[in-house]
Amino acid sequence: MKGFLKGIVFITVLFSPLHAFAVQEHAGAEGLVAHELAHLFFILVSLYLLFVLRKPQSGFPHRELRLTFLFFLLWNLITFSTHLIRERVNPEFFTGKYLFARDGFHYLWYAGSIVEHFFLIGACLMFLKTLVKLKKTEQHSGGQ
Repeated sequence: MKGFLKGIVFITVLFSPLHAFAVQEHAGAEGLVAHELAHLFFILVSLYLLFVLRKPQSGFPHRELRLTFLFFLLWNLITFSTHLIRERVNPEFFTGKYLFARDGFHYLWYAGSIVEHFFLIGACLMFLKTLVKLKKTEQHSGGQ
């Protein structure tokens, strides 16, 4: 019964927010630079792992892991770009109820901010699929 009540409370809180803080701002130019450097590092790591994982190993789900890093690479490239585009977007764009756009940068930022999430979710799902296959491989080989 306790678990059921906790579930009801969780769902009630989840679906009745007072404020939605969906956009994370980076404090000052230093925050954005550090954040962008992290994306660049993740891009380099993803490229490196895509290159290293070209050679399949028996019993290892290399295809799924390569797709994981391909999705992470695409997510990072899009996110890196949208962060840069965000610096050229009018701050009034983020206030009010309606989409306010004066030029292509607004629409490009908006589209990139939506599309990047598809690649991130795809990367996470492919990584989960890789872990499940690794676990199955480990169980079949007898190493529990």
